Amino acid sequence: MPLSTQPLLVRVKEPAAGLFYWVVTQLAEKEDVPDVRVDASDHPYPTHEAAMLAGSACLKAIKTLPSRSSL
Repeated sequence: MPLSTQPLLVRVKEPAAGLFYWVVTQLAEKEDVPDVRVDASDHPYPTHEAAMLAGSACLKAIKTLPSRSSL
């Protein structure tokens, strides 16, 4: 599904104590529609900060692609 112009953001989740995963999501256009997962880490990070830094790097890479609508 192509990405729209809706904002992208990084979220860090901790499904188990001490295991942090980043997720890049695109905000839904309507409140009753779930956000769209764009990318996510495939392994845990030891701290919230480490996961946020890695997720932010991914977000920056996505934003530097020529056209978000062609993804």
